[in-house]
Amino acid sequence: MVMLTVLVCLSAEPARCAWVSIPGPASVMGCALGGRAVADAWAAEHPGWFVHGWRCGRRGGRS
Repeated sequence: MVMLTVLVCLSAEPARCAWVSIPGPASVMGCALGGRAVADAWAAEHPGWFVHGWRCGRRGGRS
């Protein structure tokens, strides 16, 4: 399984950021192509946060 790891920051306090892991598309290629859309959907569900970066990797492995 591929995990999408997203770096999100508070809109009101941009220096306050955290990495959030969410299930991503089933393959690394799918994550690379669709990860941004998944990250943006997460941000839409969490007002006050914005996506600063993201990466794909296998669960339990290195990204």
